[in-house]
Amino acid sequence: MPVIRLAEVYLTRSIIRMKSGNVQGAADDLNVVRARSWDSAIAGSEYVPVTPDQITEAMIHEERLIEMWNEGDRLNYLRGLKMDIPRGDRAEGSDPYTSEIFIYPMPQSETIYNENLGG
Repeated sequence: MPVIRLAEVYLTRSIIRMKSGNVQGAADDLNVVRARSWDSAIAGSEYVPVTPDQITEAMIHEERLIEMWNEGDRLNYLRGLKMDIPRGDRAEGSDPYTSEIFIYPMPQSETIYNENLGG
């Protein structure tokens, strides 16, 4: 059964709203996710919402990285947004999202039976 996390939905909508110029909507969605996980007892203060004047795309990407850190979809997320892929601990810099190193090979069991896939 496929499962999707509600935080992922809010953060996806937040980045879409941000890119389309709806900064208020982007901030609202980001605040829903952040406020849900805020613990005043641990933080020592109440949650202070992000305002439209403060929000940046980087804040949304960072929050998504925190929320989805172990979900295994970071590559597809970055490619979907046409963002370069950081090399992480492999080397300095990044690779373009269009690089062939990110294209998964088609399984031979599929290509031999489907001539449209090169078989």
